Amino acid sequence: MKIAINRLDRIGRQVYRIAYERPRLEIVDSHDLAAASAIAPLLQFDTTQGRLGPRVQDEGSVVHVDGTRSSVSAGRGPTRDDMMARRV
Repeated sequence: MKIAINRLDRIGRQVYRIAYERPRLEIVDSHDLAAASAIAPLLQFDTTQGRLGPRVQDEGSVVHVDGTRSSVSAGRGPTRDDMMARRV
């Protein structure tokens, strides 16, 4: 099942971790006011949940978690067309 996460705040990062651990779930997009370069360290070194085991890297508007990639769109909010384009 493909999912998108709106806001990678404390709860959004928890959802990201849970979804990452479940092979049936595929994170295809996440949305936040911050760019991928700011999101990647927050996923890797979460002060509440601890360090994420796999390596987290950012590349432009994409976050790679142990080779699995998901796009990160930054701005006010995703539109319905954004989600339809990603088939979420």
